Amino acid sequence: MGSAPSTKDDAPVQGPSQKPVLGPADPREAQFNQCLDTAVDDPLGGVDTANKWLTVGGGYFARHCLAFAYSRQQRWLLSSEAFSQAAEEARSANDDRSANLWIQAANAALAGNQPSTSLAHVDSALATGILEGQALGLAHLDRARALVALEQLQAAREEFVLVQKYAPDDPLGWLLSATLERRLGNLERALADINVALAIVAQDPDTLLEAGVIAALSNDYDKARSYWQTISAQNRPSTARLSARQYLKQLDEGENSPSTK
Repeated sequence: MGSAPSTKDDAPVQGPSQKPVLGPADPREAQFNQCLDTAVDDPLGGVDTANKWLTVGGGYFARHCLAFAYSRQQRWLLSSEAFSQAAEEARSANDDRSANLWIQAANAALAGNQPSTSLAHVDSALATGILEGQALGLAHLDRARALVALEQLQAAREEFVLVQKYAPDDPLGWLLSATLERRLGNLERALADINVALAIVAQDPDTLLEAGVIAALSNDYDKARSYWQTISAQNRPSTARLSARQYLKQLDEGENSPSTK
């Protein structure tokens, strides 16, 4: 029997590039939403708008908009710093938005390849005691991602248990857990986790790609081929589709013995 194809272990990191959701209404909410709209359409203009608002007392609302505008430019470290400053100010004001701001700071730090900083920001969010349910599960997912980046894999495994407890319907948690278990050689657990992810998002290319890798490592080359063919046939261009076609080529060239790297 052959060996499995070469793989990339790390899923793409995404920062807070979407318009955030806020907590309860505040008199500054309308101006904040206007600032966000500016940042969506013109990130540079959003930075300018937010900085001007800061000079006239915009506080953590203005700083939040500034962080978002930086994230739209993928200036992750500046974004993370601004989010964390906004979180500190919100916490001082006893505003529950602080937890969400810490999470956004963590995501920006991870996108900027600062996993230690990301981990600290997630811990600050958890320390507020505000997060619960799905939001709590996703915070543990962010913590797991930071721990994986730090190669603290056993600690990350413990975090994925909490992700699956509090956010069982989130497919990314199951996918990344499956990827980690596969890296650690726990193929039975990897297979169980990837099957849950597939049940939630059956046509997701990244999930199908990982399912194929796990199948190949389990010597089930027919199933691996089926998963990768499904991705290859999708019309939407993606990194996963390119990888799937590479893996299929390896299978075709080596029968059931694709090369590893």
